[in-house]
Amino acid sequence: MANPTLTISPATPPDLPGIIEVWYASFNLLHIFPDTPIVKSWIAASMLRNIEGEDGGGTSFWVCKDGEGRVVGFARWFLEEGEVRENEEGRKRNGVTTWEERWIGDGGSLCEGVTREGFGNEFMEPMMRQHEVVMAGRKHYFLEILATHPDFRQMGVGSRLLEWGVKKADEEGLDIYLDGSKMGAALYEKFGWVAKREFMDPDAVSTPMLRPGKV
Repeated sequence: MANPTLTISPATPPDLPGIIEVWYASFNLLHIFPDTPIVKSWIAASMLRNIEGEDGGGTSFWVCKDGEGRVVGFARWFLEEGEVRENEEGRKRNGVTTWEERWIGDGGSLCEGVTREGFGNEFMEPMMRQHEVVMAGRKHYFLEILATHPDFRQMGVGSRLLEWGVKKADEEGLDIYLDGSKMGAALYEKFGWVAKREFMDPDAVSTPMLRPGKV
């Protein structure tokens, strides 16, 4: 059932504690992001870069709040320009920003408890590989994160957050890519995403999904 008191707005720094609460409540990723003050501060610092536009632009970070102003969901979008570039190891990224660019930024680093092997090589890299294959260097929007607090599921939080990105992409005639979970598949399909299982990386934990742009 939809909740009529829900509102969406661009995220601001004071929203970060609520965003972190939703993050840990929504995702079963404690093996990658232990529930410690150091890791929580690191995640918050990464998201603050997006919120304050210190990541070079192209990021849109939105929150959904209930009638009391509590953050109950959030979405992090990236505009991928489709430029082929090389990372520090000389590997060409086929039009997709690296997880390091999105999560660490220039001069940043991982924190105690978050490892390059677990977070980067095992979790992020397989999703990046399938992302590159599906989009093949085309300009597009990338929905990296969509999270809803469990207490507010089935109330329209995810739909409200998706509506903004879908409208934006359609206005610009751009595709939207995401890595979808089984739980979120039905919602994404409702909004026009199609699973591209033939391009799924064997090591990825989620399914590549594409929503074609409207022309």
